[in-house]
Amino acid sequence: PCHPEPFASLQGKLREGSITAGSEILRCAQDDRVGPFWCLRYCQVHLNHAEGSEVMSTEAYRTLIPLFEELRSERVLVRPYRESDAEALFEAVAESRDHLRPWLPFADTHQSAEESRDWIIHQVANWLLREDLIVGIWEAATNRYLGGSGLHPHNWEIRYFEIGYWIRASASGRGYITEAVKLLTDYAFTALAAKRVEIRCDERNVRSAAVPQRLGFVQEGRLRNRELAPDGTLRNMLVFSLIPADRY
Repeated sequence: PCHPEPFASLQGKLREGSITAGSEILRCAQDDRVGPFWCLRYCQVHLNHAEGSEVMSTEAYRTLIPLFEELRSERVLVRPYRESDAEALFEAVAESRDHLRPWLPFADTHQSAEESRDWIIHQVANWLLREDLIVGIWEAATNRYLGGSGLHPHNWEIRYFEIGYWIRASASGRGYITEAVKLLTDYAFTALAAKRVEIRCDERNVRSAAVPQRLGFVQEGRLRNRELAPDGTLRNMLVFSLIPADRY
């Protein structure tokens, strides 16, 4: 059953540990006097049988895990891609190839709006299957496309996610990515009951590393010669993470 209550009350239950790891927090109503109300939906269903108890969860039906339609902050909007975003995505990558090439392997893809549309269709499928939760980032005031991010599930059972991100060259250095990553991080912990959220980046990418540092992520390590950079050289990777105990 749905029992709406203020979001702050549900946050308190998360801090106290009285909400189980198998629960989901969903926005369910809006009251102009007191702000948004939310409801708690437990994913775990207990079936009692004469010979014992069997516990089933929505892990068996991952496609039924509820996800957001959009997330908003003061300056940015984050949402899953639509086919109609193809032209904006293509244009953003086209203006940013030199900006992205040292760090990301897709800098030389998206050579046409059709290629971007094909990519988006694959991301829509991944979203529906809950295999990858790729999102775009838009400027809230103008609806200008700014870049991309996403929650990458490493393990749904323990709710372990990784966040990646990129920003178009003409929007770099304005804090948009920090706002978008905060939205995704907060959502992962409050709505998806995340137990770990991770960010990794090339140690040479100082601006990328600054994002988790600003948001209070803990640097766990420096992985030497971890993988190949797009130019074929070996690179060291920094690993940052947040777990629930870091937030409360």
